[in-house]
Amino acid sequence: MISQSPLIKIFNENKTKILETGKCKAFQFDRLIASLSEAENTRYSILEKIKQLGEIDLEQIQADLGISKEIIEISVDYLRELGLLAFIDKHPRFFRDIIENSEHPGVFPSTQLIKDRNLCCGCGLCVSICPVNAIDYLEGTFEINEDRCISCGLCYSACPRSFFPDALNKLKNQDPDIKFSEEVKYYRHLFTAQTTENRIIKVAQDGGIVTTLLKAAFKEGDIDGSFAVTLGEQPLKPLPIFVENEEELLKTAGTKYTNVPLLKILCEAEDHEKIAVIGTPCIMKAIKKISMLPLNKPFFENIALKIGVFCMESFDYNKIVELLKNEFQVYPSDIKKMDIDKGKFIIYDQESNISKIPIKRIKKYGRFGCFFCDDLTAEHADISVGSIASEPGWSTVIIRTKKGAEFWQKAIDLNLLREEEIQEGDSR
Repeated sequence: MISQSPLIKIFNENKTKILETGKCKAFQFDRLIASLSEAENTRYSILEKIKQLGEIDLEQIQADLGISKEIIEISVDYLRELGLLAFIDKHPRFFRDIIENSEHPGVFPSTQLIKDRNLCCGCGLCVSICPVNAIDYLEGTFEINEDRCISCGLCYSACPRSFFPDALNKLKNQDPDIKFSEEVKYYRHLFTAQTTENRIIKVAQDGGIVTTLLKAAFKEGDIDGSFAVTLGEQPLKPLPIFVENEEELLKTAGTKYTNVPLLKILCEAEDHEKIAVIGTPCIMKAIKKISMLPLNKPFFENIALKIGVFCMESFDYNKIVELLKNEFQVYPSDIKKMDIDKGKFIIYDQESNISKIPIKRIKKYGRFGCFFCDDLTAEHADISVGSIASEPGWSTVIIRTKKGAEFWQKAIDLNLLREEEIQEGDSR
């Protein structure tokens, strides 16, 4: 047991500053400290046990401390990335010199490291996680106000691009219903599907699956809000939005290929009990990471459903403008819809005329951080949705979790969706 870790000390010293920002109330601050303290005590107990044993013996640590193997594995990864396991030759996988030679051992650096190396995926989680509102997401990246920053490192520990514990890639309570393939990773069912709702067909991308699933969830009272993406005042420029009913939901239908920092508004849904998060693989990975860290306790326990959308890469808005101008000689205001299908990047103008180019020609316009991603199908979602392997007007659906299967079945029972099972290897 430790009386106060370096991280807890930083929070206690900056309590007034944290409360003044209004990000959390006094009782939420106390919950955060309690949650962080519990996690820190667990980590440092594991660290002391490793020092006693002289090695990482998971079974022995579990027997001596009575902690689950999963928590031990996650904590060991955390300690390693903090640079605290160098004595057994386990070093941070990234930024080793910076972390091991830090003036503040036991505390992560800020995500400025991620930004400086163009690794940012643009999820926006760092904005929500910062307790003093020192981070803002502007055009294509985030900015840190160094004068406001308290150097707590929470942004780095939550960032999906800093490190990702191996244990989070493992399934809990694996059962016979779960299958595995190299293409889609772990899943329960594979479908090609289409909405039966005419209102959704008119505005949605491909099969209209995401909008229909959310409609069913609202109808059944399984969610009371959802994060989604809508279009702002500038043509094709997306904005993160929180919707609370079906009518608002319909305005968000359709895929947006421009990057949007959806999770920067995550903390705004703290008063809701059951929310859905829709996003790209990096969004799903960020949510997965904080779900196993104490950071989720004050604000992020209310996520009821995660729907991931397939993503090959995303684009900053200025790059989409550049792409359209250079490759198609058009402007965003000329475009009604964009799509990717069968190796082609496709645009539809306002009269629904179609133009297309090979996908390889758009690679140079993508976000640099996307080149470090190996997750096409959002493997950390409850349900993943995309167009690959389905006919036009239909969507490929990967049911990954038991929760996802339950949400899916409710939409089927309401006759909101039609489905056809996909056999592995079916390329359609």
